[in-house]
Amino acid sequence: MGLILFWIPSYLISLIHVDWLARREVERTQKATEWVVFAVTFCGRAFCLPFAAGILFFQGWRLDPILQFGVFLLGAGVIAETSKSSFNDLEQNRQFASAHRSETGGSRTSAMTLRVQDRVWLWAVLHATLPLVSFYYAFTRRTITPFLWDIIIRVIVVVLSNGLVYLLVGLLGGWLPDSALSAVNPWLIVAFGFVLLLLNWLLAVLAARHGIMKAKSYARLKLGMQS
Repeated sequence: MGLILFWIPSYLISLIHVDWLARREVERTQKATEWVVFAVTFCGRAFCLPFAAGILFFQGWRLDPILQFGVFLLGAGVIAETSKSSFNDLEQNRQFASAHRSETGGSRTSAMTLRVQDRVWLWAVLHATLPLVSFYYAFTRRTITPFLWDIIIRVIVVVLSNGLVYLLVGLLGGWLPDSALSAVNPWLIVAFGFVLLLLNWLLAVLAARHGIMKAKSYARLKLGMQS
């Protein structure tokens, strides 16, 4: 249970860290190494940690007391090690953020500057792929434009995708025992569903990118008016 509860703050710290890495000015080779290390750490925090926690939480009762104690020690060790690296990342991010605010002056001006400096494709992919990224971006950049575009396009795409599926099922008589769908290879149906999911994701990326570009253009305009 502790692993499950620890996943959310650890994941949020990882989002802050990817923001910090994207804006740091370091040598290219050093930056590539940091990204590789971060990718491994992030996958462990965001995916492996909750996956292992879910297995231990739902299947741990099957183990005998000695194994349960061993699992408890394993979970405590994971929390301790992850806490250390997470707090180190958080401290680095705080130092970088405070230095950035002192250079730009003011939280709103700092948020506008961050919008201008953002890597659009990186944040668009993160918006469409990972949870809570839209809320983090809205909070740190003082804008909900990418979030709104993401939500609106996702709703439209889901409605159109479901409508297309129901239309095809209706045309092929999918509710009948001897329909044309019964003769279709199941792998073709799986492939069709995968293509739909991929198209939904690509459209979500493009929608988030459009919203980020609009927020970026507005930030450039405001910073130009202030300067």
